[in-house]
Amino acid sequence: MLKKILFAIVSFVFLQPIIAQQSDAEFAEHYFNQQEYRKAILYLDKLYDQQKNQTYFDKLLTSYIKVEQYDDAEKLIKKHYKSAKDGFSENVALATLYDKSDAEKADKQFEELAELKLTDQNSINTVVEFLINSKRYQLAYNFYERHKAYQSTYNYYLNLARIYGALGKTNEMVAQYLNMVLENQSYLNVVKSSLLRYLDFKDDEILSESLRISLLKAQQNSNYNPSIVHLLQWYYLQINEFEAAFSQLKAASKRNGVVLESFLELANTMANNGDLKLCYEVYSYLEKEDLPAETKLFIESNKVKFAYAYYNERNGYVEDGFEISEVFSDYVNGTVLDGANAFVYLEYADYLFKYANRIDDAYAYCDSIIALPNLYPRISAFAKIKKADILVVRDDVWEASLLYSQVEKSFKNDDLGSHAKLKNARIAYYTGDFEWAQAQLDVIKAATSELISNNAIDLSLVITDNLNLDTSGTAMTMYAKADLLLLQNKTTEAILLLDSLVGLFPTHSLKDEILWKKFQIAKKDRKYEDAKAFLKLIVDNHSYDIFADDAVYNLGILEEEIFNNSGDAIEWYKKLLTEYPNSVFTANARKRLRTLRGDNIKFEG
Repeated sequence: MLKKILFAIVSFVFLQPIIAQQSDAEFAEHYFNQQEYRKAILYLDKLYDQQKNQTYFDKLLTSYIKVEQYDDAEKLIKKHYKSAKDGFSENVALATLYDKSDAEKADKQFEELAELKLTDQNSINTVVEFLINSKRYQLAYNFYERHKAYQSTYNYYLNLARIYGALGKTNEMVAQYLNMVLENQSYLNVVKSSLLRYLDFKDDEILSESLRISLLKAQQNSNYNPSIVHLLQWYYLQINEFEAAFSQLKAASKRNGVVLESFLELANTMANNGDLKLCYEVYSYLEKEDLPAETKLFIESNKVKFAYAYYNERNGYVEDGFEISEVFSDYVNGTVLDGANAFVYLEYADYLFKYANRIDDAYAYCDSIIALPNLYPRISAFAKIKKADILVVRDDVWEASLLYSQVEKSFKNDDLGSHAKLKNARIAYYTGDFEWAQAQLDVIKAATSELISNNAIDLSLVITDNLNLDTSGTAMTMYAKADLLLLQNKTTEAILLLDSLVGLFPTHSLKDEILWKKFQIAKKDRKYEDAKAFLKLIVDNHSYDIFADDAVYNLGILEEEIFNNSGDAIEWYKKLLTEYPNSVFTANARKRLRTLRGDNIKFEG
């Protein structure tokens, strides 16, 4: 028992200072973090006297400055750095203090700091960083220039660029960044990041033009150095000047040869930003270059892919000289159908079906693609869907439904399966089985991609909004039949059926849908004035119905692309954004509006 008591006493005597020290450290940390600096000083002062480490010094100095005990702070600095050997730490600390307390002393201290002669690169960088952060830019410049010999070229150019930027000397700053990439192309990413961080050239036209001129001069002076060429191309991409980027690359290629990766990067960026025609032109340019056979096949396939994507986007309404039939013909005549190029032939089948009225040929290509051995399953599925689409046009809807069901079953938890399911729901709609169609649409619109979901929602609304007011279903059946006739290119029969529907049911809620169908027919027949008239009837008389926002958006498209009336197009896009803010077309309308007004659209990629 006596031994236990003695052990406890000894333990208490020896452990008490440690416990007290731990307690002081905890109190100091607590009060410092709570910004109660006067209370923190009581503990930090004691702790610093005991240990004199850098952490306690920094916190004690900060606390003194925060409560404006500047004399105590100055004594602490001089005491702490009395034996310092680095030659600048005390200067930095005093400059920090005087910057808060005494402007005259601060100026003198900063000048003294800038006059130091150092040889260690890390120390030089520390001083420069401190001078820049303290906004003593000219001193930073003077100091840095005197220590140039002790710096790596990377650090020298990078820090000098920062100083020039801080001094507002933009051209000099850009020159240093260009020096970096001329020195070593591995610095390209650092330079691009720095330009984006320090220059607002995307929105500032004057600054943007200044940067462009600097890059062009550097390119010329460096005899088209690949790094500068790359940087100029990158600049054009940032401001969405894709045509200029393309021209720039072509000019550089004549001097240094084709850098395939740069062209492919450009084409990819164009595709992501919706410039499909220019993307096609990039691949057309590459097709003429002397490239390996395997690369050539890749280029040719992508050329056809983007040519048709552009043609499809424009619904076949392209400028004279753009002959999609020749693009496909050249490709098909120069290749043999196999698993590697099956997707291009599938695009060709789609073209023959939708635009060339060569339905039998399109069907034959689909069969040939499906019969290929070891074909990628998704390509096979797309071919089956296209074959089924052709069967619907041939009025063989049940055979088509079987093919759609095969794809749906094979890709049950995939957007491709949902796409096939939507196609099957449309067959039910065409044939008057509206309840089954609606049940399928309810599943699709809740669990698939935005595009497929929106299409499912549109068809679902057509059914629910009109069938509820039509207990017999006769009008809805006639409308769905007209829809199928239009799909089968039986336009005259479809119009007769729609006109009969209006005559039989003059007050039916389908009136806006009928006007929409007539707009689609007129547009397909290139009767643009009639098309515009039908859309205006929807806007004027059915502004709260399903196709109201579709009508407003398409009026903007017609004015912009067909009638070349940008003023009216702008007004229609504005109307969509203000009156139909939840429309699926708002993003596209906003983009088109900015383009028409000449706004700078930021590039994200």
